[in-house]
Order: sequence, then C-alpha cells, then structure tokens
Amino acid sequence: MLTPYLLTPQQLHGNFIFYKNCGFIFIGPPGSGKSMLSFQLIQKGAQLIADDIITLSSQRDDDNSNVYGHCPDLAFGFMEIFGLGIIELPPQQIKKRASIHHIFMYHKNPPRLLEEHTVCLLQTPIKMSFLNFSNRSSPDYIDAFCDYPRKNFS
Repeated sequence: MLTPYLLTPQQLHGNFIFYKNCGFIFIGPPGSGKSMLSFQLIQKGAQLIADDIITLSSQRDDDNSNVYGHCPDLAFGFMEIFGLGIIELPPQQIKKRASIHHIFMYHKNPPRLLEEHTVCLLQTPIKMSFLNFSNRSSPDYIDAFCDYPRKNFS
C-alpha cells in the first residue's frame, strides 16, 4: 500500500504534522490536498514537521519500537501550497521531529466508517486509514479522530 510513496526505505513522500500530541502523516498523489489539509490544521494549532519528503528513523526502547519522522534540513520550516507557492512558517508552527502515530492515505471516496489497517514502516506497525483530504470537513474529522479516544462513554 505504501510502496508508491516510499522514495527510499528511509524516506516517504507526504506531509507530516504534529497535532494534539499525535504525529499524523498524509500520503497521496500530487494535488490530493496533503499540503492544504496540513496548512488548515496548522491554523488550528498543529506544527509542521515535513512537507513533501519525510525522513524516517526508528528507536527501540525495551519492548516498544517507535518510528520518527523529520524534515530534510534544507526544507525545514517551508511548505508549498497549491496556489500560494512556497511559504516559510514561523518558529511556533514548526517542529523538528516527532513519533508517527497514524497515517492517513488519500482516497477519493473513503469508507463511511473508520477502517484501520496496519502498515509497516522500518519494520514497525503503524495504523493507517483512508481520508479524502480535499473534503471541507477533513480538518474537523482529524479533530474528532484526536478527541475520540479521550472521551468517556460509560
């Protein structure tokens, strides 16, 4: 599933943001809305880690394994948004590195109910689901996705 977006075993084509204490990667074809969704979430308090190229590394602690993403040095703090061009973000809207918690892959017509799949990055399982990035409600969906595990339904 990730093969078309792996540039090398340690580099992935996509956007990576840190939002509500979670690292989210958006992957999809050019023009699918990855950067625009990232920018909309940055306006809501997210921090950009990488736009276009995400460099991956892994870290093992006892029984846990985490995959981290960061931006190549030359592109750190910059993003390209369709129609706006390349913009430089202020320091409070960028972050150097974060653990990857979830991957959202572009799908024009994603399933109505969340379907989680597991993919492997650097031999570590990561949860993945589908999302139409260009849908107007996508930023709200990410908010709900972040808040859902914290709610108490009992």
